[in-house]
Amino acid sequence: MENIILKMIFILFFMMIPSLGYSQNYILDEIVIDCEHADECKEFNDLFQTLKGETVDAQLIREKARFALRDPQIDTLEYRLYNKEQEKTSLLIVQIQLKKRISRISYQGSSEVPFDLILPYLSLKEGGVLDESKLPEIEAIIKDKLVEKGFRGVTVTHDILGDDYFVGLKFNIAYKDVVKVGEIEIQTDYENRISDIYRSFRKFKDKVWDRVDTKVVVDRLTESFFREGFYFSRLQMDVEDIDERFVKLKIQVNLNRRYNFSFRGNRVYSRSEIIESIEKRLKNEVKMLSPNMMESFISELYMESGIYNTTADISVRSGKTQSGMRFENFYIDINEGNKIALL
Repeated sequence: MENIILKMIFILFFMMIPSLGYSQNYILDEIVIDCEHADECKEFNDLFQTLKGETVDAQLIREKARFALRDPQIDTLEYRLYNKEQEKTSLLIVQIQLKKRISRISYQGSSEVPFDLILPYLSLKEGGVLDESKLPEIEAIIKDKLVEKGFRGVTVTHDILGDDYFVGLKFNIAYKDVVKVGEIEIQTDYENRISDIYRSFRKFKDKVWDRVDTKVVVDRLTESFFREGFYFSRLQMDVEDIDERFVKLKIQVNLNRRYNFSFRGNRVYSRSEIIESIEKRLKNEVKMLSPNMMESFISELYMESGIYNTTADISVRSGKTQSGMRFENFYIDINEGNKIALL
């Protein structure tokens, strides 16, 4: 927005020069686009040439200029209007300066820097427009992404290589340390699940600590436990510094109890369809599961198909397996209602 305002200052400045005054009696018979890169400015030439042969209209010229300035490749745009008194015609000269384009994006630094993985997060592409005002923001993104991937003491600067229309863009990346995962500790309410949980995280051992990758595993495990019927499980990962170069991942898993369902009397919906509907509702911030809540879920599901007055007789059996896992088994006898046509 700031760049657009600066560009518009140029326009307003030239429009206010009295010697270049507009006249409704003058015909715009010549339009010159002054642009160092004619091929790149062709679309702007076509835009302004639509004014040729028209009566000079300050508002219309201003609108064309504003429309052109929406294009991100324009750096500055200025225009002048010259009246030819004898011919009662006018000459419009539009000066356009384009932003530089990026021929190549590179970085200078250690081979440990995963620059190729960071590049997709940057609003840059080879052949694209170089907006120098955004480079500080891009440097900050590079730094943040490297910190996420276990780099500490990161500094990022840039160099623009060349003075031509196409330039190279090089980022200079330095860092103090790379943090690796030295230890992985699993804490859970069911010891027989420790080895399964550890297998999901062991690939990070002695590797550079990547916050994003470890969070992906946490989210994936949480979803996996939910699908197993541990609907109210909690998984948390804390990180402790061992020293300047190593951290410990502390994985705390509270599986709570596992829920199982047995259905009878369901003809309209299959078991998997009912469970899928229940799980969607459970994800909506439900903190507990009771027989009354289950009956409400089932009634609402049937009403979605226009079947009303559905009830369910529900009994619950709670207990523990030999391994100590707590469970609740819901035995649900569904009394399907009647389909009511809506007039």
